[in-house]
Amino acid sequence: MNFVLVYSPLVGPLSLQPTVRALQQAGHHCQLPDAIQGKTLPPWRDWPQRLAEALQSAPGCTVVGHSMGGLLAAALAQRCNARGLICLDAPLPPAGGNVRPAAPAFLTFIRGLQDSRGVLPPWHQWWGKDLLGELGLPAPLAAEFAAQVPRLSSSWFEDHFEMPAWDVSRRGYLRTSGAYDSEAAQAGADGWCVKQLQGTHLHPLGAPAATAAALVELADNMYGEK
Repeated sequence: MNFVLVYSPLVGPLSLQPTVRALQQAGHHCQLPDAIQGKTLPPWRDWPQRLAEALQSAPGCTVVGHSMGGLLAAALAQRCNARGLICLDAPLPPAGGNVRPAAPAFLTFIRGLQDSRGVLPPWHQWWGKDLLGELGLPAPLAAEFAAQVPRLSSSWFEDHFEMPAWDVSRRGYLRTSGAYDSEAAQAGADGWCVKQLQGTHLHPLGAPAATAAALVELADNMYGEK
């Protein structure tokens, strides 16, 4: 199977790299296009084009978007004529219109985290608990992940891109944390194939083999291959 994984700009590509390797080791073709050039995070409005430029030819691919990457995955799926789309613990992408990185209520939450310069702490420090410690990651991997998480200003979230009218007919939702129960339920109500794992939002980093196996099973169900 041919997968394209899209990471969230808030955490960086390392969040999905272990799952990419697990998919490749299982015999699947998998790409992880990177929109970041150098050390500066591009504006949100540039991400769909940056990802498309970084993507190698991927005919008949299944695009998987994790977290905020789910919004980007729908735009990329339309650009590359994907076979299917999977949202992985992610918001459900709208059919079209302006897509912002944060809903109004979440933007209010974000602004409450900023320092006097308008700079936010790293994403994994937003939630008042030790997210990386809860995963039980090896210390070097946890340190590498933390070093890759960008420091953003709250103004970065005051941006949008225009979602193309994506029409990918095969759609799946993989829920790995309780934070996305409502999105998984809505996806199921809308006729998407849905699979649920009992894990964390960073399951692709902390449990890559289980995440990869679930993605393959979900894709097989989407396409009626098993």
